Amino acid sequence: MNNTACDDNKKRCSDIMVYLPEKNQQVGVTLFYFYLTEKGIVPAGEKDDDIYSFEANCNVKNSSISTSYSGRGCTAWAIQKGNMDYLRCNDLSWDGNDKCQ
Repeated sequence: MNNTACDDNKKRCSDIMVYLPEKNQQVGVTLFYFYLTEKGIVPAGEKDDDIYSFEANCNVKNSSISTSYSGRGCTAWAIQKGNMDYLRCNDLSWDGNDKCQ
């Protein structure tokens, strides 16, 4: 890749959106964000993500998050934790609680 704006794994060259075949699209539920980086394709919302962090951009019920960003930080959680509990509770974190009680 010759994109000088993409020179480390925290910078993205492009966003990739993956849609599940559902009638009503919702980010973090049926639409998931990935980054195209110099190191490959990375799911949005990883523990060290400084663009769409899980904490700031994955509580899909939080009305204080801009609707254009709500849910964008959920992809890595769904893949790595194997659940979508962020849809039911909002006390989850990479270093703490990773399932709804």
